[in-house]
Amino acid sequence: LREMDFGAFEMRSFEEMKEEPTYLAWITDETGDARCPGGESANEFKARVFRAFDALAQRGEPEREVRLVAPLG
Repeated sequence: LREMDFGAFEMRSFEEMKEEPTYLAWITDETGDARCPGGESANEFKARVFRAFDALAQRGEPEREVRLVAPLG
């Protein structure tokens, strides 16, 4: 499982992008459908994460404990 693909926004600061139309559209999008150029949208990311969680749940190993560690932001 990988973190969200920020595409062209990767490793760039707010100061660098604050006036770019594609960045402004992405940060103000309330639907989750706006995609980072060359990356993925919030909805695509969520769907990918949920598929990974579902795959873990379908493994059929109830005696095993699965722990998820993730950053908060």
